[in-house]
Amino acid sequence: MLLTLALTTFVVGASYAFIRYNDVPSKFFAYKKNVMEFDYAGYCRKLKYLFQYMWPQDNRVRLKVVACFVLMMIERILNVLVPLLGKMIIDQQPQNSHFLWDLASMTFGYLCLQGNGYVVQVFSGLQRTIYNSVRNFMSSQIKVDIYKHLLRMPYSWYMKSKDEDPVSIFYASVGRFEHFPEYILFNLTGSIADAFLGFAVFASTFDFQLTVMMSAIAIAYFVFNRYIYFWGQVSFEAKDDEDEDTDEELNSYVLCQDALENFETVKYFCAEDMEQERFERAIKQEDTGYLKTQGFDEFRSTFIQLFNDSLMMLGAFLMAYQRSYDENSTLTTGDYVLFTSFFHKFTQPFYDIDNFINQLRASAGEADAVIELLAQPEENFGSKLKNVKIYGGLKVDNVCFSYPEGEEVLHKVSFEVPEGKTVALVGPTGSGKSTLIRLLYRFLEPTEGAIRINGTDIRDHDIYDYRRQIGVVPQECILFDRSIKYNLSYANLEATEDEIEHATKAAQIDKMIEKKPKKLKTNVGYRGANLSGGEKQRMAIARTILKKTKYLLMDEVRERSKSRTCKLFMDEATSSLDTVTERQIQKAFADLAKDRTCVIVAHRLSTIVHADNIVVLQDGRVLEQGNHKQLLENNELYAKMWNLQLGGDFDL
Repeated sequence: MLLTLALTTFVVGASYAFIRYNDVPSKFFAYKKNVMEFDYAGYCRKLKYLFQYMWPQDNRVRLKVVACFVLMMIERILNVLVPLLGKMIIDQQPQNSHFLWDLASMTFGYLCLQGNGYVVQVFSGLQRTIYNSVRNFMSSQIKVDIYKHLLRMPYSWYMKSKDEDPVSIFYASVGRFEHFPEYILFNLTGSIADAFLGFAVFASTFDFQLTVMMSAIAIAYFVFNRYIYFWGQVSFEAKDDEDEDTDEELNSYVLCQDALENFETVKYFCAEDMEQERFERAIKQEDTGYLKTQGFDEFRSTFIQLFNDSLMMLGAFLMAYQRSYDENSTLTTGDYVLFTSFFHKFTQPFYDIDNFINQLRASAGEADAVIELLAQPEENFGSKLKNVKIYGGLKVDNVCFSYPEGEEVLHKVSFEVPEGKTVALVGPTGSGKSTLIRLLYRFLEPTEGAIRINGTDIRDHDIYDYRRQIGVVPQECILFDRSIKYNLSYANLEATEDEIEHATKAAQIDKMIEKKPKKLKTNVGYRGANLSGGEKQRMAIARTILKKTKYLLMDEVRERSKSRTCKLFMDEATSSLDTVTERQIQKAFADLAKDRTCVIVAHRLSTIVHADNIVVLQDGRVLEQGNHKQLLENNELYAKMWNLQLGGDFDL
């Protein structure tokens, strides 16, 4: 009893000395307060949300989950039986002629049940096989749900996330999410089961003193391991804070991507050597951080192993002392073998639980971003009218719009587009033309006022029903890396061969297609890289023809951004083209606009002189409106722009 108390005192004292010497308490509590504070309520909310993946609606998958859990528990129980069989083999005495047969039978059972034994391998292999299908099902469900949600995120979300690749967001979200159910269902619960089974074996096999001692050692082992982990986290957190204070954050991946994507700028300023030097510094900094992290992990692993082995030796000496000097001791040689072989099985679950807690914390923190993403509303919330065909004129009624940052882009803008008529929007850069087009297509929603079709607020319509009835011609037509036919029929999946042929002729792109070796099966390349600018514009026109809409939006993009965001702006699309191509496209536009209600953002005033109404915008306000002749007679901004363009190729 005294030796048990002495051993427990030693463990507690050594832990306390280490903690006080390294000033862990102050660091730990400061770190916990600022970073590691565990939000149990929030964690429960995450578990509730994740439950749909851990316990799917499919009954067959549920049955597989239950089967995996049962097999896991059987495997855990068999692992506990192995040391007990070892004890029985050692304690078996040659009391009769059947001794060797009994010993052989127990030895065979021991070999079958040990870690690489037949029985354990059968149960373990069966569990892995079943769980692989469960994991694939969970992963597929998570991927589909995240992908579905990303596709339906509003335009404003893509604009806020324009510096990030949505594909990277998707795969990062899946990677953060898909292992979370596995950690909870099997890893954590399995380790907890191991700990309880180990305690039950010790309590039923050994005396009270040894059980108390083992419990004290296991708890001290767990607490000590947690403190070492937090100690390292505090140190690395402090180092990260120091790095944040530097003027330049070095990340080799970001530097590489930034320099290679902007290679023209690098070459303009002969900055190859500078970029190489920055990249080398980033690599060295990352290597240093990696070595420190690996060094800490090795130190922690080695220290814990030494700590574990030392405690096992102390326990073994205690058993030897009791066996030798305590006349009332019932310990046998088999008990000693059981203790030494079972000690790691008793302490390992606490080490595993500690690691799984760290993994769960990391996964829970990463899952926050995914859950927050999935909690954001999709585009189509609040719509009242579904499957309603729109008709009539457009009316922009006192529309104001401000971005979340507070900048007002449009102020009290009003104009009408009668059914079957064409209205052009002109004005200097930044006057709000493109924003108006985004509002008309419902990429954005007005902060004040309303846009109506035939007297009905367009926000009352189902957003997808509404967009299906609006044709769009962008300046920079982004195409899929598929065939010409695939890109054309994307606007109308039910389009026939005759309809596609008619659309290509109307867009004056049929001759180009006929010259291609594979005709409509020709691959256009990444974002249409195998086609010229004019060919892509006519592809956009043909695609809009196939959409068969009565409403048409055409807008320009002044900056040819290489951002990964789709250029979802509609354009007159005649800039930067040769004269012949420009005339072909203008003719195709004229044919396309017939009998359609059109809103056009004009880049060159000469292309919209025949518009029924021209709205002149400046600083987000309607400065004047009327037809070409009326605006020239007003002698205001439009007349000045017209005169400037007559004197040269002046772009608005």
